[in-house]
Amino acid sequence: MMILLLVNPQEYTQSFYQGLMIFCISVLPSMFPFFFFTKLLTSLGLGKYLSTLFSKPCRFLFNAPDVGGYIWCMSLISGYPIGAKLVCDFYESGQISSKQAKKLVPFTSSSGPLFILGTVGVSIFNNYLLGLVVLISHILSTLVNGIIFRGKKIATDTPLVFHAPQYDKALSDSVYNSVTSILIVGAYIALFNMLGDMLKGMGVIEILSKALSTLLSPFFLENSAEALLFGFVEMTRGCLLLSQSGISPVMMAGFSSLIVTFGGLGICIQSMTFLGKCGVSPLYYLITKTTQSLIAFGFALLFSTLIL
Repeated sequence: MMILLLVNPQEYTQSFYQGLMIFCISVLPSMFPFFFFTKLLTSLGLGKYLSTLFSKPCRFLFNAPDVGGYIWCMSLISGYPIGAKLVCDFYESGQISSKQAKKLVPFTSSSGPLFILGTVGVSIFNNYLLGLVVLISHILSTLVNGIIFRGKKIATDTPLVFHAPQYDKALSDSVYNSVTSILIVGAYIALFNMLGDMLKGMGVIEILSKALSTLLSPFFLENSAEALLFGFVEMTRGCLLLSQSGISPVMMAGFSSLIVTFGGLGICIQSMTFLGKCGVSPLYYLITKTTQSLIAFGFALLFSTLIL
């Protein structure tokens, strides 16, 4: 990649710049407030009340610690990578153990409704119903995935203790924490946008898309296979290419759900950056994201057949 950057610096620095603009214009204004308020609410003790409210459903469905309900709600509202970040926050504050963090991973990794309905449904596909199908499929996939990975025993090796809120530090700590986290997100978006263009420039995506479309024909057109592969690198760009592929609305909803639920390598590495601090292995995270993506794909095909 460094050689490509040196050989053709103008093209790939421009690609990085485009990724940075996507982050600054589309992601930063919508995501930073969520980063800030979720951290602030956590610091002020909201997790205690939501954890109490959702404790029984969370333990019954997922065999997960009480904070799982709070993290699930915040992840669904705020989007990637809030779920992984909150798991990390609770682990670093000593409120959950590494084993408990692992219990939370399968159902607390989700995209936000603002991105799915606004960006994917309206802006990219110009179809609010399609966005709604993707959103419903995405939410249901978190629940089913959490049940699949619930295990036989409830992880209770570390008691859940909420510390008294430090009101004097809550605001400043939330700002500092949010700025650091959002810069990590921006760096990944810009880098993986450039990485996708590098893979395309090397012909890797074209070769793989031809092989995929040939292998799974007639379900794939070559350009839809390329969009799907690009989506596994960077999901926003993948959805955009998918909207230009000419496939049926049903398959478009299915593939969009698959891409958005997986999140792309950029999102995966962002999440693994936080979860690695909790002792959660990258392999385990990728396995849970793969099953969740396939579940969302199945739900989207079913709902889109009935609605679209």
